[in-house]
Amino acid sequence: MARHQGLCIGFQPVAGARARPEGYPDPSCTAGPDRNEFWDIAGLPIHHPPSAIVKSPEDMVDAALAGLDQGEAVTIPGLPDNPEWDRFDVARRAMAERAERAVQAPRYNVDRTPPTPA
Repeated sequence: MARHQGLCIGFQPVAGARARPEGYPDPSCTAGPDRNEFWDIAGLPIHHPPSAIVKSPEDMVDAALAGLDQGEAVTIPGLPDNPEWDRFDVARRAMAERAERAVQAPRYNVDRTPPTPA
């Protein structure tokens, strides 16, 4: 679940910026597992994930709407400290700016000189 949320969080700013009209928000909510009938359909009992992380659908919807009202770009209902997200997002954006280059980083340079025949 955490890997999926990480992918969504990383992809959301790029996809949102390209897909939405100017001036419209593109919030996302990474809520985690919730109690619903899909656990049975998937063949996993609801007690498969630890009960400490399973939320009610009502709580997740309430959190998502509250995050939207507060202008959050990403709402993480289980994260008690929103400045923690802000610090992560600043670091993520800084790294993305440094990673977008036309050439690979020097540590990935490969010697392409053909070997000399012996």
